[in-house]
Amino acid sequence: NVGVDLTTKSLNNKIDGIEVILITEENSADADRGTTLKLRAGDVIDITGDDSDAVLSILGNAGDGVDLGAGWTQQADADGFHVFSQAVTGGGIATVRIDDDIQLADISTG
Repeated sequence: NVGVDLTTKSLNNKIDGIEVILITEENSADADRGTTLKLRAGDVIDITGDDSDAVLSILGNAGDGVDLGAGWTQQADADGFHVFSQAVTGGGIATVRIDDDIQLADISTG
């Protein structure tokens, strides 16, 4: 498995205007392979380039994972996605839509 950490400020300050991330590395779904994407609510705001209500969709396969950390509120699943949102310091809401094929690696709600 491969890890991609978007919480690294030197990286996410160079990424802007992103609405969808495809994190899979394999040609077909394989629960033993995949990529884990790590990001936080502030990173969603940074990489989408939206200072208020940012929405980021993450696509992938079985074996892929997403680590969002703590503080998220799970919304109703919609259109094949798990949906999480979090208020961001300074205003705005970060929303992440995660393909329901992806493992929810580390997402704390509350």
